[in-house]
Amino acid sequence: MIKAMPCKPDVTSWKAFLGACRIHGNVEMGEHVAKRVLELEPASTAGYVLLSSIYAAADSRNLCENVEQQRKQRGVKKLLGHT
Repeated sequence: MIKAMPCKPDVTSWKAFLGACRIHGNVEMGEHVAKRVLELEPASTAGYVLLSSIYAAADSRNLCENVEQQRKQRGVKKLLGHT
């Protein structure tokens, strides 16, 4: 879907796609999309939070904790009530 877009997708498009991966439980695609989101906007919490949520829903607590650890190591702080 992203490749078929008539224009180059921006970070907002990638975040929307990552949210869809979370809704549909697509872990493999979510990992790929989260990587792209974090490349484009490394200081944003959205990539970390959504990927962590995907892992949590898939009962992959280890991976979920790893994502949160990476976020903290990179100094990205999550504000309450924001993704």
